[in-house]
Amino acid sequence: MTALWTSEELPYLQCPTQESAKSLQCNFFHSCHCSPAENQVRCDCKDQEIEKNFRKVENILPVTLPYIKFTSHPDFEVMAHIDQGVSAEVVVNMKELVDDVQIVTSEEICEISDSNIYGCYRCNRGAQATVSCSSTTTKIMAEVDCGVETFSVPCSPSHEESTLHFMLSSARIQLNCSVTCGTKPTHFEITGILKYVHSIEDRMRQVNVPQHNITSDFEWPDISHILEVYWQWYKIVVATVVAVGLALLISYLYLTTACNQMLYCAGNILVTIVGSTSRFFWYMVSSPIKKLCKHRAPSEKVATKTL
Repeated sequence: MTALWTSEELPYLQCPTQESAKSLQCNFFHSCHCSPAENQVRCDCKDQEIEKNFRKVENILPVTLPYIKFTSHPDFEVMAHIDQGVSAEVVVNMKELVDDVQIVTSEEICEISDSNIYGCYRCNRGAQATVSCSSTTTKIMAEVDCGVETFSVPCSPSHEESTLHFMLSSARIQLNCSVTCGTKPTHFEITGILKYVHSIEDRMRQVNVPQHNITSDFEWPDISHILEVYWQWYKIVVATVVAVGLALLISYLYLTTACNQMLYCAGNILVTIVGSTSRFFWYMVSSPIKKLCKHRAPSEKVATKTL
């Protein structure tokens, strides 16, 4: 079985070849600290658990990473597959005298439109961005520099599509990239919001069962992006609450003034109606009595005169 090993720490037992490992012709580089005693020597050695690396699924070949893929090969120990082009610089040192040097520079101008990035951050799969590169006249390889990564992509007048792979640690991405296939570079942007694929359950499972087979290490989310999202929603909520509060205050003041005016008008109308009704009933009752009194008064005067 073949597995990946971290470059931060070398194994104590190192064998130059597979045959030497089978015959135990290896070198042992220990990290022991020894101190003499009266009749013995006491040594403290650090225990290196090599089997622990073989228990993790992500270390056992084949291993697929965003930039490279490691597989086993019958003739070689490990084979690496690179799916995308990478830029390189070649330095040539010459001991002989050079009489003439010719520098050939392409005058092609390559362009890439702004693209969106998708995928996850702080994960083994990484993020991807699909770009389409176009050149002016011929098919050529161009160099794409995004600061964090550099790529080589094909370009042609009929547009050539390529997929760029990134390993990023933040959710909100805005990369200012340049593409060069001659002397004049052009610029484009790669933007987007990446996903967070881990969960708190993964972390708890990793803490409780440290020896189980896992496919990826737990990574904390981008706290700054979460706070930024909450802050944007917080501003919207505060603005909404303030607007609703002002509307309620204005409505309360308006309704209070309107209610006072309405009550005053209703009181005046009620008083007017009661007064008019009272006067009407008083008129209806008093009018016949007044007429009767006026009619009887002349009759009494005539009777007095005849007597």
